[in-house]
Amino acid sequence: MNWLADMNMAQSDDELLKPQDISVLVVDDDYSVIEVVEEMLRRAGFRVTAVTSGLEANRLLQNQEFHVLLADLRMSPISGWVVIRQAKEFGNTEVIVMTGYASLDSSLEALHHRVFDFLQKPIDFSRLERAIRNAAHHNILTKKEP
Repeated sequence: MNWLADMNMAQSDDELLKPQDISVLVVDDDYSVIEVVEEMLRRAGFRVTAVTSGLEANRLLQNQEFHVLLADLRMSPISGWVVIRQAKEFGNTEVIVMTGYASLDSSLEALHHRVFDFLQKPIDFSRLERAIRNAAHHNILTKKEP
């Protein structure tokens, strides 16, 4: 296939993949962030599962498939990086990082972990929605068949 055919395929996928078809796991240990992000994503039509613990996120990732993981980096008892590594090991989940502490080191670490997008808090919801759609499309186009 050439790039024009790829573009046409992506446009066709865009028409077929609606927000209600996209599953998103959100993990942040800040309850106020979880409440706002979860509400905004639900209003946009996404299927959202939100948790406030990296341990709970890892449990869900082991037992359920998600198109996109939206993860904060600074959490305890385990960091967002641990959750991201697990997401990559368990399946085909695309990762979007959200952080209030962006740095060159965290950006390089995100590249190392093949993170799909890196967003700084406070979150721009139109950019977040676009990033989730793009990540879900990428997830579907690159999905490995068993």
